[in-house]
Amino acid sequence: MKILFICGSLEPGRDGVGDYIRRLSLEIIRHGHQVALTAINDRHVQEVQKDTIESVYGKISIFRLPEIVREESKIPLLEKWITEQDPDWLSLQFVPFSFHRRGLIFGLAGKLKSLGKGRKWHIMFHELWVGMDQESGQKQRAWGIVQRYLNKNLIKVLGPVIIHTHTGIYKKQLEKLGATVQLLPLFSNIPVSYAADVQEKINTDYSYKNEADLVIFGGIHTGAPIQQLAQDAADYARSKDVVIRLVIIGKSGMEQQRWINEWTAVGLPTLPLGEQTEENVSRLLSKATYGIFTTPIALVEKSGSVAAMREHGVQLICVSREWSPRNMIVEENPFGIQEYKKGNLEAFFKSKADFSCLPTLPKIAEQFITNLKVI
Repeated sequence: MKILFICGSLEPGRDGVGDYIRRLSLEIIRHGHQVALTAINDRHVQEVQKDTIESVYGKISIFRLPEIVREESKIPLLEKWITEQDPDWLSLQFVPFSFHRRGLIFGLAGKLKSLGKGRKWHIMFHELWVGMDQESGQKQRAWGIVQRYLNKNLIKVLGPVIIHTHTGIYKKQLEKLGATVQLLPLFSNIPVSYAADVQEKINTDYSYKNEADLVIFGGIHTGAPIQQLAQDAADYARSKDVVIRLVIIGKSGMEQQRWINEWTAVGLPTLPLGEQTEENVSRLLSKATYGIFTTPIALVEKSGSVAAMREHGVQLICVSREWSPRNMIVEENPFGIQEYKKGNLEAFFKSKADFSCLPTLPKIAEQFITNLKVI
C-alpha cells in the first residue's frame, strides 16, 4: 500500500500527533509499505519545506505547509504533492485545534474532499470536541456543539472507509454521529531503550526503604487535587518514616510551579528535570517505580505519556480533576489504574500493577495495516 498521512504539524518534539505519525510510519515501512507525511497547517515553519526520513527499510517523504500560507495558495501545492506521491490511502490524523487556532474547521472538509478524488480516506480521531463533560461550562458546551457538527460534516463529506480512535469514550461519541469506528490503541511516545531493565523491574516485587519517587512525565492538566495529594503524601511519609520525592520530567506547562510549591510547602522534596532526550527519558522511566498522570481516567487511553510510563513498567495513579461525559456511562479503564482518593496512597504503594494489557508500536502498526488491507 501507499499511504499519505495528513496532520497539522510535523515539528519533531513539538507536536504529539506529528511524533506519533513519524514513529508509526517507520514501523509501517518495515512491513514493505510506502509512506509520505504532510503537515498542512504547520506553526513551526515559515516557508514550504520538503524533507526525508532515512531508514534501513526505505525513505519517508515529508511535506510541510506553514500556517501563514494563505488557504487559496495551499490547495495547488497540496494537489501537486499528492499527485507526485500517488497514494492509495489518505489518512487524516485529526485534532481540531491543529487545523484552526480555535478548533473550528469550517471549510476543511470541502478542501480535503477536492484533494482526495479517486483515493480512499482514513480518519484517526485523536481529539473530538470541547465541552463533552458534565463539569464544563456553558461556553465550552456551546463551542463543543459547533465542533461536533463540523466533525459530523467532515465524516459525511470525506466518506472515510475506515475510522479509528484511541478511546472507548470517543468511539461511543462518534458512533452517536452515525459512524462505524474501530479502536486503535495508542503506543508509547518514548521508545524503550532499556528493555532488560524494564522487564526485570516488572518481574521483581519492589519495596522502597527510606525514600520513594513519584514521577510525572509530560503535561500537567489544571484542576488536579495537588494540594490534597501533597498533604496526604506528607502524612504518609511521616507515618512510615520515608521521603517521598516528586520528580517532574519534560514540558509540564504552567501547572508545574504550582505542583512544586504545594509539594515543598508540606516539607517534601522535588526534582524538576525539564526537557530531556528520548534516551534520557527512557532511562529515567526505566528506573522509576511509581508515577502520576493528570489525564482523567475516562480518557487514559489517549495519553501518550501514560502509554510511555506503562511501557516502561511504571505503576501509575491517576490524579485529575473530575471529568464525566454527559449522557454516557464510563466503563472501567482497560488498564486497571487506580484513581487517587484522599487516604489511598498506602494502598497504591502496596499494590502491584498489571502490565498484561500493553499496546506496543509493532502490534498497533500490524493492526493498522490489517485494517486497511481488508478493504
